[in-house]
Amino acid sequence: MTERLTLTGSYDFTRSSGSAKVTYSVPRVWNMGGAGNAGGQRLTDAELARLDYAASEASIVLAAQKAYIGALKAVKATETAREEHRLAAKALEIAKRRVDAGIAAEAEVKRASMTLLDCEIALAKAQNSERWTRTELAKMAGADMEGASFEDLPEFELDIPALEVLVEAALANSMSIVRAREDVKSVEENLREARSLMPSVSLQAQAATGSGISAGVSASWSLAASRPLDVRKAEMALEQKQKALEDKCESLTTEVRKSLEQLTMDIWSAAKWKAQLEDAQETYDDAMRAYEEGELLMVDMERAQLNLKTARDNYMSNWGGVWQSWYTLMNTCGLQ
Repeated sequence: MTERLTLTGSYDFTRSSGSAKVTYSVPRVWNMGGAGNAGGQRLTDAELARLDYAASEASIVLAAQKAYIGALKAVKATETAREEHRLAAKALEIAKRRVDAGIAAEAEVKRASMTLLDCEIALAKAQNSERWTRTELAKMAGADMEGASFEDLPEFELDIPALEVLVEAALANSMSIVRAREDVKSVEENLREARSLMPSVSLQAQAATGSGISAGVSASWSLAASRPLDVRKAEMALEQKQKALEDKCESLTTEVRKSLEQLTMDIWSAAKWKAQLEDAQETYDDAMRAYEEGELLMVDMERAQLNLKTARDNYMSNWGGVWQSWYTLMNTCGLQ
């Protein structure tokens, strides 16, 4: 039935009689003044199952958070492509008026037309990408996302816990480390039993047809010459499990430290890309007005347009990175 509890039985069909016997093997360190729990109380299978379920649930939440960020990013990419298409169309109209006014050559209209065509292609690609992103999100959510609107994420202004707090939480939350600790407790128990001079004790209860219940206790001592070898094997097993636990703790600590550093860099980068985008947008607006008024050549306006596109691409490439890093770090530490 379990590692220490066994149930045996027999039945004679010819005599219509049977018997059942229950045996419980008491740990050899059971009466050593609490030594049997020196490594801490081991978790039950039910407790481990609950922890596994919680870890799986947290994984699903993180996947949903990342999917939501991906959907928002796709929507923003479409909005950006639509705005670039609008500006390209406006530039084409200005180019036509400049040609009509005799202050520009027909080549400007052709170049503006090609730019508008590029923007139309980019917009179609963005819309297609958004459509597929909504389809994938619908599969995950089990709901139609074709016309769904997504609430934008706010500026990141949350307080970030100290590294020590995050590491402590992560070590307590990791199922890999929980199981490694359970392995250490198990081999510690094996070592204590190997070293123990206490007898192996069994409690037995038996019931048979036509008779009452009988109970008994048996005890035996091991005097095997291999006992020192068994102790050494148990010690080596404990050393290996402890080393494995230490390695896992060190690896997770490093992972948390790197994640925190990445979050910090993402926050700095987000501020940088946003400032560059705002500056590029202002420069482009000034260039467009000057171009429309005939004070700026098309090549200079295109330079400002290219800088704006580069700034937008950088901003969109990094958009959502802060929140994604935050969600990942919080999931690792179990601080959702």
